[in-house]
Amino acid sequence: MATTTLLDFANSTEYPVLFCVSVGCPTGNYIPLGYPDWSYPESWDGTKGTVDSDGNWNWDGEGDPRDVRSNTVYRLSAYSDRAKWEKLTGDYESDV
Repeated sequence: MATTTLLDFANSTEYPVLFCVSVGCPTGNYIPLGYPDWSYPESWDGTKGTVDSDGNWNWDGEGDPRDVRSNTVYRLSAYSDRAKWEKLTGDYESDV
């Protein structure tokens, strides 16, 4: 398995979607990476993880990432999913 940062994974993947589980959001939250109106803590860019044989990135558990409300993060994973990315961004655009 290859090791890379979240930012490098996002930049090398089409339609990257991030899934985050934290104390503040125990059921998880999806973020379409690279979409200008959605953000996540910049400190996550350097978070390291491994890319599995299916091309999915998973946080290695090192460090102490916090969500935008400073809650402890328990899971960060990212993957390529055009349908999910377009649904997230389309739902956002229809609410604006």
